[in-house]
Amino acid sequence: ADAPGNRVIAGVNGDFYEISGFATGVPNGLFMDDGVILNSSISAFTFGLKEDGSSIYGVPKLTKNITINGKTTNLTSINRSRNTNELVLYTEDYNTTTKSTNEGDEVILDIVEGEVKSGQTLKLKVSEIRNNQGNTPLTKGKVVLSANGT
Repeated sequence: ADAPGNRVIAGVNGDFYEISGFATGVPNGLFMDDGVILNSSISAFTFGLKEDGSSIYGVPKLTKNITINGKTTNLTSINRSRNTNELVLYTEDYNTTTKSTNEGDEVILDIVEGEVKSGQTLKLKVSEIRNNQGNTPLTKGKVVLSANGT
């Protein structure tokens, strides 16, 4: 940024956003802030800066699992529109609601421990199960697991 001692000579606006549908305004690429995953990528190239000032570039792959009663499965995405046969985790950073249809189930989970951060385990407790209900409100201290299909 332009500040005493700095001289800005150029800038790049390289972001792409959903421009229609339920996810209007959500960035297409991975978006993180201080390690917190605000939304996962949809196979788009991503540029980032590490704490040491070095850069990282490429197509990130989400490898987040969820374990319920000893059974583990992969999340499809974080804070993205849910489609058929997908399992999506929503946080308050997405919107005020999941913006999903009633064609699926959503589980409201209390955050017991951790954050939705890269490399971190999140411990959750079931607060409410909403069968065949979408558009669940997103609030602080909670996340929503949204599923559709088999």
